[in-house]
Amino acid sequence: MTRSLTPALLMCTVLALSAAPASAQDVRERLVSGGATEPTRVLSTNPIGLAVRYLNVEYETRVRDRLTTGIGASHLPASVGLGSYFNGDLFVRYYLTGRTFSGLSVDLKTGLTTVGDGRLGAGAGFDVNASSRVNDRVVVSAGFGLKRVFAGADTYVLPTVRLVNVGIAF
Repeated sequence: MTRSLTPALLMCTVLALSAAPASAQDVRERLVSGGATEPTRVLSTNPIGLAVRYLNVEYETRVRDRLTTGIGASHLPASVGLGSYFNGDLFVRYYLTGRTFSGLSVDLKTGLTTVGDGRLGAGAGFDVNASSRVNDRVVVSAGFGLKRVFAGADTYVLPTVRLVNVGIAF
């Protein structure tokens, strides 16, 4: 695993572990009721990207109905021949359809991205996404957007594309 991806994966792990139910009482009530609850988190990756060594992971957790927050990271090693690329973002996503992790959503994001000759720049942007629940535990999503990155005196406007992410909802 590369050094540049390790901090992002560590952050995803910390977020996943800290997003546990607020109390044991919540868990007991869910178990006693016997009913299934709506998922509150999704951990996803791009399986197509893995075939070309493009690593992508995204963790998203519901804040309230229609609103989620999350963290995402992507890495493409220089050995692929396209130059080294790293991106790490925090985002807030709003689902327009009213059901979290399903339908059309828009998000605002901010984070760090490598540009041009490998310089790291800070940026902000937006995405438009479409998500679909295949079943109660599998979410498939795709989207696109733009991100403005500031690297020293240079400014870049980069397209962001999520061809397909497949995630586990829990």
